[in-house]
Parts: sequence; C-alpha cells; structure tokens
Amino acid sequence: ERTAELNTAIADQNREMAERKQREQELAEQRRLYKSVTDNAALSLFIMDESQQCVFMNPAAEVLTGFTLAEVMGRPLHDVVHHTRPDGSPYPLSECPIDQVFPKNDREQGEEVFVHKDGHFYSVTFTASPICNELGRPVGTVIEVQDITERKRAEAMLRESEERFRLIFQYAGTGIAMTDLEGRFVQSNPAYREMVGYTEEELRRLSFPSLIHPDDREDNMKAVQALLDKKQSSFVIENRYVHKSGQSVWVRKYVSILYGNTGEPTHFIALVSDITERKAYEASLLRLNESLEQRVKERTAALAESNERWDWVTRATHD
Repeated sequence: ERTAELNTAIADQNREMAERKQREQELAEQRRLYKSVTDNAALSLFIMDESQQCVFMNPAAEVLTGFTLAEVMGRPLHDVVHHTRPDGSPYPLSECPIDQVFPKNDREQGEEVFVHKDGHFYSVTFTASPICNELGRPVGTVIEVQDITERKRAEAMLRESEERFRLIFQYAGTGIAMTDLEGRFVQSNPAYREMVGYTEEELRRLSFPSLIHPDDREDNMKAVQALLDKKQSSFVIENRYVHKSGQSVWVRKYVSILYGNTGEPTHFIALVSDITERKAYEASLLRLNESLEQRVKERTAALAESNERWDWVTRATHD
C-alpha cells in the first residue's frame, strides 16, 4: 500500500510539474508575443502603475520622446514629457487629461503637445485607458500616443492656402464663379456679382446658361460639352451676359473643369473679365473705319467725276 501511495504521490508531483512547466511555457510564449507586438508597434505605448509612475515604454515611445525606459522608469510620465506648454508656462499635473484617467477610471482621448528630450515641442494624439484587475479596480494606465506633427504642419499649410485663396477670391478684380455640372451656381465673388447685377442668393437660383445672351448661348454650350467629353481641358470665349437690368455686358471667359478624387468632373470654374468698354471702343473704331472708307469712296467718286468733266472740257476746247 505504501508503495502504491508513493507511486501515486510521485505521479501527482510529476503531473503538477508538467502542468507548471506547461503554464510557464505558455506564459513565456505570451510574453514573447507581447514583446513582439509592443516592440514592432508603430504607436508609442506607455504603461503607468497605480502610483502613476512609468513602468514601460516600447521602442517607438523611446524614439518619440528621446528618452530611454531606464531614464523614465519610476517617474511620472507627465514630469518627463508633458510638464510645459508651448508658450513656456508650466503645465500642472492636476490639469493633465491623461493623468485623470486613473482616478476617474475612464478612457480619455484627445490631442496634446509633448516636450522632447531635446526641448522641442511636438503634437500628438493620445488614448489613455485604465488597467483594471479582476475586481474592476484600476491598477494602472496604458497610453497610446501618435506623433501628428507632420499632419498639423500640413493642416496649417492647408489653412494658409485656403486663406490666400479666400482673399484672392474675395478681392480679385476678375470675376470668379463656380457652378456644378448642371450649371447651377455654387459660389461667386463680388467682382462677378457686380458684373451681372445679381446677389449671391439670387445667383444660386439661376444657372449660368440663363445669363448668356441667347445669340451666344449655342457656342458656349458646345465648348462646355467639349470639356465634359474631355476633348479639351479649358476654353476661352467672348460673349455677352445679360445683366439683371437687361443690358448686355461683353465678357471674356476662361473656363475649366474641376475633378474630384475619383477623377470624375465635379464643377466648372470661370474667370470672367468685363470687356464691354473694349468692345465699345472696337465698335467705335469699326464705325470710324467704315466712315473713313465711305468718305474715301465718296472722294474717289468725286475725283473721278471731276476728271471726267475736265476731260470733256479739254476735248471740247481742242475741237
């Protein structure tokens, strides 16, 4: 019996050892997998313990901050990378949204500005989430951080570009109008509205063909169709607009088509100059030329008649 008991005890011990070894292997595999994931993650990862001190940074976080884990270990992350605002004023820990995750036991997301080890500031997005034990009590915080400095720079450049366009659009002496593919007005600048006599609200209820003089409309629509058929990328045309007052306004238009991200046409844009005075001057020159030509014809005819009379007198004298 004692031998059987001993054998049973040995078997139990061997099974426990095998199970322990299996658990250790599984734990080691989990740690290996965890390390592989965090080491290769593009996001910067930080873990803070219940004292809000940093206990982990992945390689991406070290590159992002300029600090090694050894330099940050055991220190509040806020004191390392989030202690100063871009204007140079201190950033109190009590105002830090990331630090509020642990006491609130609630996730926080947003944008902040961190301080690099070399002193420069950089913009980041963050997601800070509480780490809870099996009882639901927070025991730490995991923070995911992404550098968005380039995105912020691109956004700033886009805003500047849009502001430049807005100023050009608003104050340009040339009329600018944008319509959809059906010809309905989407946007127009003050110079264009002054040219045609309509307010922006009134234009939104009109289509651009309705502004074109009936005698000029067909040529315009043929040119527009050529744009839609991709036979040409733009066109220049001179035609008459019908002003709100009913008067004709001669214009010179440069029209092109705008394409969306999918390569499909989305809008027409027209740059329009009022050439009414030029056309009036040209008409005046034409009338002057016609008048001169008529006077030359009359003078030539008068000279011819005078010559004929002189020839008759000469012949009569000789006779």
